[in-house]
Amino acid sequence: AVKMAPVVEARGLEAAVRGVQDNTESLASAPDAARRSADAMGVIQVVLLGLLVFNTLDRIGGGSLNLPPPDWLIVLIQQPLLGIPFAWMGVNLACFAAALLVLRRSQR
Repeated sequence: AVKMAPVVEARGLEAAVRGVQDNTESLASAPDAARRSADAMGVIQVVLLGLLVFNTLDRIGGGSLNLPPPDWLIVLIQQPLLGIPFAWMGVNLACFAAALLVLRRSQR
């Protein structure tokens, strides 16, 4: 019975060392997982920002409400921009770029 005590103590010590190693490996991999999560969150923020900007510009004149366009919309947007191919797309992309710049500066 006296010889069993060191064996039991050695097994307990080995289990404790294994637990410490497992915890250390988990802690070592945590920053990598946090970085990947932050990168994925950044992509999601950009996608949602784009959706917000494009949908806001799409609805600016009340077109989704089945209303006739207001006079200011005809004068400021439809007449000067909609006759030129891709001009409205350029306005959309410029607004998206400006919003993206604001998002990036706010994250610093």
